[in-house]
Formats: sequence, structure tokens, C-alpha cells
Amino acid sequence: KGDLGICDLTITYDRRQAVDFTMPFMNLGISILFSKPVKEEPELFSFLKPFSFDVWIFLATAYLTISLVLFFLASSALRDPLVQSLSHVNVKSATVSRQLISAVLKCRLITPYEWDNPNPNDPDPDELETSFNILNCLWFSIGTLMAQGCDILPRAVSTRMLACIWWFFLLILNSSYTANLAAFLTTSRIEESINNAEDLASQTKVKVGALRNGATASFFTYRENIFFVRWLQNSNNTVYQQLSTMMTKSRPDTMTDSNTEGVERVLKDRRGYAFFMESISIEYEMERNCTLMQINNLLDNKGYGIALPINSPYRTFVSKAILKLTERGILTKLKDKWWKVHDGTGCSATPVKPTSDELDMANVGGVFLVVVLGCVAAFLVSLLEFLWNCRKIAVEEKITPWEAIVSEFKFAINLSLTTKPVRKKKGDGSESSSRSDSGFRL
Repeated sequence: KGDLGICDLTITYDRRQAVDFTMPFMNLGISILFSKPVKEEPELFSFLKPFSFDVWIFLATAYLTISLVLFFLASSALRDPLVQSLSHVNVKSATVSRQLISAVLKCRLITPYEWDNPNPNDPDPDELETSFNILNCLWFSIGTLMAQGCDILPRAVSTRMLACIWWFFLLILNSSYTANLAAFLTTSRIEESINNAEDLASQTKVKVGALRNGATASFFTYRENIFFVRWLQNSNNTVYQQLSTMMTKSRPDTMTDSNTEGVERVLKDRRGYAFFMESISIEYEMERNCTLMQINNLLDNKGYGIALPINSPYRTFVSKAILKLTERGILTKLKDKWWKVHDGTGCSATPVKPTSDELDMANVGGVFLVVVLGCVAAFLVSLLEFLWNCRKIAVEEKITPWEAIVSEFKFAINLSLTTKPVRKKKGDGSESSSRSDSGFRL
């Protein structure tokens, strides 16, 4: 037997049947201990995040489809045997033959208005040309996709209709991408937030627990508890019933044998476990571990009291002493002394870093990487074009490929030159001179 008991003993209805309590020396309530949300580091290619992978696939498919349809509408000419045979028919009038072939070609075009006369000085050309070959169609589509425009534009009604539909599609798509990109670059995505008991009761991912056989667990399970009766009359009582069911029926067991075990589990599961705990104990743990946080307001209002035997003569004197200490602020000073860490390592003494809206390389590094990769790819393609041109020069001028490479490379590194002489095939000069001689003799 003892004359009094002092500890973190919550004044409850059940305990009041066995002992007497002094007036509370510390007020508290039930709250929720949870891990702070972890801010995800931005990914290298975060600029791709505004759209899902499926959307990017469909966008690429739409780009290729529009390019092919534009090419089909603007450039398709069905050259059947009739047209080819007309070019070999002996017609007395060459002009009539050219007009007939041109008329047949125009009739066989799906969209003849995209075909032009390559030689404006010839009113009756044998052939027509279009700017919308397959490469230019791809260039037109990608130029509008990047909102940069293109140096060629459709002129036929059908191709203009197709271009307008493509532009409208890109208007909506680019606006959606820009709006989402700002959010993805300036703020990192965090996990689904749990802000109160209602959020906990409406989900199944985060497990909940409390101290087994403690006053906190009784708040949810024991119907004669005075606090539970109070909340049962509240419109939110179903929330606490759901939480009670989650605690009792969860497997594996989420109840703990001590508050320390509950805190360790909250730290270990990292936003996978929430622990119902008295707010005073939560303040103590949060001061020593900056990854912990308290969510929700107090679910109830109660206090710690000093337990004495029933009808103890000391109850009134101890209650008066507690009242005096409270009025003088001594209890508050004692709480600060033992709850807070005074060596500067406590979480309350750690300054909160201000959030900055500036973007660093972690946010936009992927864009720079794309530029670098694009430059490397362009250089490799230009190298292939350079080698292919050297091969053509070697064949036309009948020199070795190495000589052609050396000659072209010397010209390329001479940055002072602004013009390039036209290379002519060997024999061009002799043929022209022979033609001039024969003309002179005639």
C-alpha cells in the first residue's frame, strides 16, 4: 500500500472507482502520432510526368497518323498504266500530248491543289511538283506540335481542314501540358495526406493502433467510458467505431504493450502506421525526433492526476498545492524543463527551412540532357552526311575517298570562307568545248 502515486496516470471513470484523484496537474487529450510526409526528390525526366506513358504513346501515334494522312491527301498521285502509256504515244502535236498527260495526272490526284508548276515559265509542264513529300509532312507536324510553325503551309481545302483539326488538338494538349508542368516542376509529389481521424477511418493502407488495455484504447472500445459516451452523441461517432474495428480486427495485431513500442513502429513503417497517443507524450517524442508529427485536434479532454487511497486525508492538501503551482506557472516551467531539449538539438530549436520557388538542376536537369543528346545525335547525322557526300565526290571526280574526305574537311575547318565552289564532274569541260566546237563548225 502507498499514500499516493504519481505518474502519467490519466483520470478515468474506472480508476476513480478504485482510488481518489487530485485535481489534474497536467491537461491533455488523445491525438494521433504519425510520420511526416517525405518530399520526393524530383526525377531527372520530371518534364515527362504531366502526361502518363499511354498519353505519350497516343501522342506519337497521332503525330505519325496526321503526317501520313497529310501526305496521302496532298501528294498521292495514282500513276496507272494509262498515264505511263500516254508518254510513249506518237502524237503529232507535242503540246497536245503534254496537255493530255497533265490533265490525266491532275484528275488522278486526290488533292490536286497542292501540286505546282516547277517551272513558271512553262505554261504546259510535263510534271507537277508538291512540297508535301513524306519528310516535309513529318516536319510540318512536328513544327506545329512544338508550337514553332513551319515554312510550308497547306493550300487545298482538305489539307487545311486536316491542319486545323491538328492545330486544335495541339492547342488543348499543349495547354494541359503547360498547366501540369508548372505544378510538377515547382512542387514534388507527396504521398496521400492523412490530416485527421476521418482520413484514417476512410482508408485501409495505414494501420492504426494504441496502447493495449490503456485509457486511449478504452476511449474507442469501452462504451461506459465517459468520453466515449460524450462522443457517441456526436455526429462523428461512426468514425471512432470504425477506428475501433480497425484496431481490434487488424492482423497482424496493431496494439502495443508500451508507448515506446508504438513510437518505434511509427518510425519503422514510415507513414504506414498511426499511433493513438496522449498529446503530452506526443509533444515529448516530437521534440526528440523531427520526423514525427501530430495530426488531428484533441479527440477528448482529460488530465493527469495524483492517485490517493479513497477518502485519503491528503487529497485536499495536495490539490491545493497543485493549484498554487499552476497559478504561479511553476508546473509550466517544469514541463518546459523536462520536455524540451535545451542543448540546441531539439526539434523546436531547429529553424524551419523556408520553402523556395526556385528551380534547381534536379528539376530541369532532364531538359538539359535532352539538349545534349540532341546535339550529339545531330553531330552524328552530320558526320554520316559528310561521309556520304565525300563518297559521291570520290565517285564523280574519280578520286580516292580519302582524298575527298581531306579536301572537304579542309574546307569545313576554314571558317573564313563564306562561299563554296560547285564541284563539276570530270569531262564536263571537254564535253562543253566539243559542243561549242561543233557549233562553231556548223
